[in-house]
Amino acid sequence: MSKIYTTPGVYIEEESAFPSSVVPVATAVPAFVGYTEKAMRSKSSLKNVPTRISSFGEYILYFGGGPKITYLIKDIKEEDPNRIYQLDVNESTRYFLFNCMRSFFANGGSDCYIVSVGDYTDTKSLSHFYGEVVQEGEQIPIGITALKKYPEPTMLVIPDAVLLNREDCAKLQRQMLSHCGLDTRNRVSILDIHDGYQKRTNAQDSSDVIFDFREKIGSNFLDFGTAYYPWLHTTITGAGEVDFTNIDEQVESEFVAMLNHDVDESVSAGLLTSEQAAKIKKEVELMSTARKQEKELACFEAIDQLLRGLRGIDDQSVEDLKSKLKEEGVDRNSVLQHAHLMDFIGKTNTLPVPSSTKISSDEVPTFNRAHFQLRVDKATDTADDLDIILKVKKEGEEILKKRLAVGTLHQILWTICPLYKSILTSLREQINLLPPSGIMAGIYSMVDNTVGVFQSPANVSVGSVVKPAVDLTNEEQGDLNVPVNGKAVNAIRTFPGKGVLVWGARTLDGNSQDWRYISVRRTVIFLEQSIKYAAEPYVFEPNTAATWTNLKALITNFLTNVWQQGALAGATAEDAFSVDIGLGVTMTPVDILDGIMRMTVKLAVTRPAEFIVLTFQQKMQQS
Repeated sequence: MSKIYTTPGVYIEEESAFPSSVVPVATAVPAFVGYTEKAMRSKSSLKNVPTRISSFGEYILYFGGGPKITYLIKDIKEEDPNRIYQLDVNESTRYFLFNCMRSFFANGGSDCYIVSVGDYTDTKSLSHFYGEVVQEGEQIPIGITALKKYPEPTMLVIPDAVLLNREDCAKLQRQMLSHCGLDTRNRVSILDIHDGYQKRTNAQDSSDVIFDFREKIGSNFLDFGTAYYPWLHTTITGAGEVDFTNIDEQVESEFVAMLNHDVDESVSAGLLTSEQAAKIKKEVELMSTARKQEKELACFEAIDQLLRGLRGIDDQSVEDLKSKLKEEGVDRNSVLQHAHLMDFIGKTNTLPVPSSTKISSDEVPTFNRAHFQLRVDKATDTADDLDIILKVKKEGEEILKKRLAVGTLHQILWTICPLYKSILTSLREQINLLPPSGIMAGIYSMVDNTVGVFQSPANVSVGSVVKPAVDLTNEEQGDLNVPVNGKAVNAIRTFPGKGVLVWGARTLDGNSQDWRYISVRRTVIFLEQSIKYAAEPYVFEPNTAATWTNLKALITNFLTNVWQQGALAGATAEDAFSVDIGLGVTMTPVDILDGIMRMTVKLAVTRPAEFIVLTFQQKMQQS
């Protein structure tokens, strides 16, 4: 409608010279779901809150460090002369998300979402990963359910899924496919094979890890998922991160006995003198002392966190101190989340040890009972309480100065005790055995950022990886890649002179001509979501030829750019795609009356050259 002018003068009107454009959506944004050490930001809980981060430093800041994975050790020399010991992981201490995040960033990952479903003290349970819980009378979505309201993630990754039993792992993975293919339809799942470090038996039962995976994964939304086999031996955990405290405390005496027995055998073989053996045994015996001091140190550090308001303010009044403690708050223990220290001392006999230290009430060391048991009945007033606190802090700092460093003792034992070195090397190898989903999320992100989402994330070297847990041959990969039921599992293989490569690019829907390749599914998701957001401004616009023309031009320009980047196949843009919209073309008069605007987009998405066939034929000599 023309504007009616009433006052004489000069008026300026600006008209848009260029059409609107489609903004491509991000494609390299995985969402990781799993267990973390903590989930806090500015004293607010991030548990079951999808949180966007862009670096590993941010992950550490909000979600803490890695778990202390411990192993049980058994002397099996008498049972198997070829082996001296057997290491078995303490499953209650094993969590994969932290190291998978490290491998994600090591392989080119950048922006991602983290959903913490619990900490390292929680018992791993299927119920933590999806559904809703009631909090203060309100239904709160948890795990992957919490991601429904977040449109940005384009991949769903749950490395901790394989820590559940096989049945629960399969249920969770089916839920992942449903989340991607039914609830959101804008992301894909990267799945791991349960017990994927084991070799295949090729039996048609649950003893074969691939057969079991295919049987349990179901048949719904397979084009929205992809799986990789086998697990990978990585270098993510460094040598300095593993020491004798990774041997479970309940088998410490057996561990010491094994080392001492090995020293005695070395003396008998003439490899060591009695004096040398005595010195080695003395160092071995110190492990128990160092471990105890580490536990006491954890207690002190926890208390020191609670008492951090005391630093540099010893001469201030009690009231000022109480105000400062209340103002700073306590973020390492939910019990003290909204209470200051003085009030808490008045309600209990002891200061608690935060759950992250994994010390139960009956395991609190003597050091903690002797120095940190603040009994109210021994204090006549608040000033006495303050004196006790200041004394505790001073004594604790003295203990810190005298403690035996675990790292130093570890280096000594590593140097002088060959069996200790062998055991710790094997233990580190087991800690570094990881499911590949985190690594693959990083590779997806790297390929998207360097080439494009249309490029298959295959024939790409894998970083921070020594070797796959299982070496595959061409014949063995044949059944993985082209099974009768179409549920393809992508292989990760070692090639001489090339290293470890991703050698598969299929979805779980391998029998589908449309959705066989993961790059095709992800490219179509990218185009669908980009066009969807571009079309939203036209909602409630007049359903007339002018609107149709504008929208068609908008989508055509976008797809032309995509075709020029190589995502669509065709010698010309007309060969690569078509956009149809209009009355009698995609809509009927009834559609117009119903307020429906229909547009049809046809795409020729590029597909990978998975099989390159070279034909050779001899010809007659012509000269």
